[in-house]
Amino acid sequence: MGWKKYVFVFAIFFVWVAFFDQNSLLYRYQLKRDLKKLNVQKEYLKQEIKSLAKQNQMLNGGLDSLEKFARENYFMKRPNEDIYVFE
Repeated sequence: MGWKKYVFVFAIFFVWVAFFDQNSLLYRYQLKRDLKKLNVQKEYLKQEIKSLAKQNQMLNGGLDSLEKFARENYFMKRPNEDIYVFE
């Protein structure tokens, strides 16, 4: 009869820690899932920063590189010139 009290107390403790505590298992699972999402977003933003730094360097490189950037990204053209876009 004495060991049943310990099992009952342990079960209540486990339920309390798993669901109702400030640092419950469900809360920790949500935090872990959010951390994974934020790490993925962090890597994406690092790649975007690299890309934007490269574009910034290209734009500050001079008139020729500025013209190349405008032609490639915004399809700008000179007068009397035709543009063909291939995908």
